[in-house]
Amino acid sequence: MLHPYRDSANAWRFDYLKFNDVSEVKWYLDKLIQFNSHIIRPINEIEWLKKEWLQRGLPWPVEQEQNDDYDDATKRYGIADKWLKEIIHDCVALLSDTEMRYIWKYERKPKPEEIAWYEDIYGKQYIKSYFVDVNQKRNWLKKKVGTKADQTKKVQADAEAICKNAVEAGDTESAEYKTAHMILDFIDGHKTINRSKIFLDKAYKRLLAAEKEYYTTATADETASYSTVIAPIMKIMKGISYPDFIKNLHS
Repeated sequence: MLHPYRDSANAWRFDYLKFNDVSEVKWYLDKLIQFNSHIIRPINEIEWLKKEWLQRGLPWPVEQEQNDDYDDATKRYGIADKWLKEIIHDCVALLSDTEMRYIWKYERKPKPEEIAWYEDIYGKQYIKSYFVDVNQKRNWLKKKVGTKADQTKKVQADAEAICKNAVEAGDTESAEYKTAHMILDFIDGHKTINRSKIFLDKAYKRLLAAEKEYYTTATADETASYSTVIAPIMKIMKGISYPDFIKNLHS
């Protein structure tokens, strides 16, 4: 629902959600549709989306283009409020590029509250295998790179030479090249963390500014919609995408 009619790029983030059958999915959709200020609507009823779709020269309605014989079971739905759709998209972007992934990758293992946070988002099955993998790689790389400057310098020089030779030979798929590239990436990990912090700070400030702008420019009906529907969603999304322990890293 984040993409104009689907968001396959982010679908993997929610593949741990399990429904017993189609009727269970329909129950959730019906509940969302029943709000007086609609959170979602069928794609062909969203006017702002129709306008954007046609401006891009794409066929409309989307459902008929995807399936000429669609019924209620195959209808596509979208977020009815364009502003809310863009805000949720930004929150998903914050999650996908969270600096915590880089901190776990380059610096340290996750703390219990961080594990609980990630588990709430992605589910136990995904985070269990994810953290096993990231912890093993980080521990191996720390030992490989070392803590003494002389050792790190030598390891870096060796890895750079391997990468240079592999590129010149056109052999960038070898295990040796990939390992050397991973070592260099690990050595420069602090730079990646700093870049991520800058991105997250800007993205979160943009969220707060957009929320303030929406509230100050909204009509009476939109303000009512914001109070009853959008504000609670915003509170949840901000809490998920930018929890207190991340704020504390930036304070």
